[in-house]
Formats: sequence, structure tokens, C-alpha cells
Amino acid sequence: AGVVPTTNPTSTAIFKALLAIKTRNVLVMSPHPRAAKCTIAAAKIVLDAAVAAGAPPNIISWIEKPTLVVSQALMTHPKVALI
Repeated sequence: AGVVPTTNPTSTAIFKALLAIKTRNVLVMSPHPRAAKCTIAAAKIVLDAAVAAGAPPNIISWIEKPTLVVSQALMTHPKVALI
């Protein structure tokens, strides 16, 4: 999972997405609610480019309506590693 803060949300989203793709990992982004629109837009750009280059279609995903409860559930799930 990638937690994306309000500070530098687009560059953080792109960096974490590229890192996940480079290491052949799936990424679920949990954007800050105040930066969700721009974070998701940045993630979509990277996802579209990755899929066009042959990556699986769901390699990058995100929480559409982030909340503290959902983010905490994602971060504490035993099968999820954080970056």
C-alpha cells in the first residue's frame, strides 16, 4: 500500500507507482482526502502508461473515497506491506 500525503501528492503518487512497477509489485494508493483528486489523476496517468507498455491492467489502484478507517484497515492488513 502507498500512503500519499497532502504535501507533494502528485510526485509522491508517481514515485510510489514507478517503484511498485519497477519491483513488480501491485500498489494500492491511499490518498489524503484533501489531495485525492490530483493523486488519483497522477496514478491514472502512470497506470495508463504501464498498461500500454504491457503491465497488468490492475497493477495500480487507489481508494476512490479515502477515509481514516479505510486507510488504517489497508495499512494494518497482514498481507499488505507499506511503501
